Amino acid sequence: MIALIEEGENQLEFYSTLMFRQGSVIDDGIFAVGLASGYDDALYLVEEIAKEVYEETGDLDIRSYIRKQERKEE
Repeated sequence: MIALIEEGENQLEFYSTLMFRQGSVIDDGIFAVGLASGYDDALYLVEEIAKEVYEETGDLDIRSYIRKQERKEE
């Protein structure tokens, strides 16, 4: 799973779905932005997200772009 990170330099973080099954991840505030079948697929998906953000905004502020898209859908 690819999740949006609210603070810090990194904007996205990878989580193994096994962590959720084992109860290792307890944070209910995780904002999932994508699902991938493995690390390589996750990298590809992040690249595609970054391309879309850059094409739409001219920068790579993925966090702001996703939050704006979320507000549009509410």
